Amino acid sequence: MLTNAQFAQVEGHVVSLKPQIEKIEDRLKRHGKQVSELCEAVPMARSTWQRWKSDLTSPNMSTWTQVLEAVDELCASKSEEDAA
Repeated sequence: MLTNAQFAQVEGHVVSLKPQIEKIEDRLKRHGKQVSELCEAVPMARSTWQRWKSDLTSPNMSTWTQVLEAVDELCASKSEEDAA
C-alpha cells in the first residue's frame, strides 16, 4: 500500500491505485467490513471509489490519507471487538 510519502512522490502523475485498492478491499473483507462502510467513514460517494478502482480518476493526497486512516480505524474496531 502506498504511504503518504510515496503518494506525494507520484501525485500529479498517472499511477494506477488498483493494486492498493484491491489490498484495501481484501483487508476490509478479512475484518468483516464493506467498502460502503469505508465510503461512509471518509466520507465519499461509493461511485468515487469505483472510479478510482477503474483508473478513471485518482484521489488527491488529502483524500487518500483519509481513506487509509478510515481503513485502519474500521479494521482496528473489528479486532478490538474480537478481543473483547
